[in-house]
This record gives sequence, structure tokens and C-alpha cells, in this order.
Amino acid sequence: MKRTVVDISTKSNDVINIVPIFDTHILHPTFDKETYTQVVSFIRRTPNTYWFGGGDYGEYINFKDKRFDPTHCYPDLKVRDLGDIVKKEIEVFEQMTAPILNPRKCLGLGTGNHDNKLNKDGFGHIAQNLCDKHDLRYLGYSGFIKLLFRKFRSSTFRKFEIFYHHGWSAPRTPGGRVNNLDKMVKSHDCDLSVTGHAHSKESLIVDYQTFGGPKKKVGLLCGAFKKGVDWDVETWEESRGYDQNKYNLGTWLIQLRPFPADGGKFDFRYLDLDLKWL
Repeated sequence: MKRTVVDISTKSNDVINIVPIFDTHILHPTFDKETYTQVVSFIRRTPNTYWFGGGDYGEYINFKDKRFDPTHCYPDLKVRDLGDIVKKEIEVFEQMTAPILNPRKCLGLGTGNHDNKLNKDGFGHIAQNLCDKHDLRYLGYSGFIKLLFRKFRSSTFRKFEIFYHHGWSAPRTPGGRVNNLDKMVKSHDCDLSVTGHAHSKESLIVDYQTFGGPKKKVGLLCGAFKKGVDWDVETWEESRGYDQNKYNLGTWLIQLRPFPADGGKFDFRYLDLDLKWL
């Protein structure tokens, strides 16, 4: 488990955006390239907007994997890419994420189960290597990010704490997924808990009591960038009876206002990052 502290300078009434990106699965045959490109563009062009990666950047099913089927690969792949599909997927992830794959925009990169399987299979440490190459913080499989917001030209600061975990189970039912979120939120001292792995978007708010009054804690399951099941493509997910996940694609937009103009308390909200509405 990792602990990361990030200092962010801000002004009165500034809104800070945080975008968690989990489960991109670059070059899976149902990878939604358009949605991912739009999210990257939004982060790049929007002021005071940061992101962090929650793992599973590629699918990484190469010819040594029993699930490998060259007829079920992403259309952009060439025959020559199949010999080292892991290298190709990492390269494509870097190319597509290049506008925001830098310390100015990225809070860090975590790792996921697909990434870790490659580590064990001798392909190197995917997430750690990406962080070393692009001068980013390595976040591990789980941990805390403490954001310290310092008011411009002032010694005043306020904090916001995020607990993240790539994920450990993928229940089929919304109730099972929300129960996992509820457990995660209530067992960690933080303002926001985020997780992935289940390729779905779920959310909950826990209103818990403190000495100073009620406080809000939020849990988010952060979607994905592959449908799993799509038209005219045969996939492992289809054979297991999964549905198309069009409305679980993408992620959330977390908006923080550390120093409201009226002198009020630090508050935050989350929105579905639907770029047709933003």
C-alpha cells in the first residue's frame, strides 16, 4: 500500500477537477477508442484538471495465453504486432495518453491485475516502468492520495484524502458491487474511495457523524473503456454471458472547491463524465 502527498496551489472559489481512469484495456477488440480520446482531450484542455491511473492499461493477451485468438484482436493491429502485443499495447497507451502523461496533469499511476500478471510472466513492471519513463508517481495496487490545497499567497491549506484500490472482485449484480463499495468506504479514513476492476459505474454517499457534525464520504466504482461485448466480435465476456456495457464506459468527474468565496467549508461532488453534456 502506498502513501502519496500532492501539493496544489489554488485561489478562492477555484474548482479543482480530478478524473480517475481505471481499466482502459487498450486494444481489446471492444476498446472504445473514441471515448478514451475524448476523456484525454477533456483533461488536457480543462484548467485545474488532474487524473490518476488505476491499472489495467492494456489487455495483454499474447500468443502464449490460452485465451489468445488472432481473429479477435483490435482492428488497428497489424500482423507484425502479434509477435509482441504487450509492447504494442503499451506503446499505443503512451501515444493516446501523451497529452496528459506528464507530472503537470497526472497525480500518478497505479497497477492492476492484468499489469501484475505480466510482471510475474517476465515482461517487467508495467506501471512502475511507465512512471519511471514519464517522471510520475507510482501508486501501487492500492493506497492513499492526500491532496493539500494551499491558498494562493497564503499559508492556509485544506486537505482531501482519496483511498484507491484497483479492485478485487467483479459481482454481476449492482447490489453486490455497491456492497463492496460500502465496505471499502466504511473501512478507510478518507473523503473518497475509488475502485475499478468490475467494469461498471456505481456510486454511494455515506453520511457519518463526527464530533463536529455530519461528514460526507463517497465511494465510486470507476467504469472502464471496453464494452466487453459488441456487434460482430466474439469475446471471452460474450461466452460468459456478459452484456454490452455502453453506459458503464468512461469514468467520473470529481469536483472539489477547497476555498469557497463565501468562506464556507471545503466541499465536493461527483458527476458522470459524459462529454456530450460538458
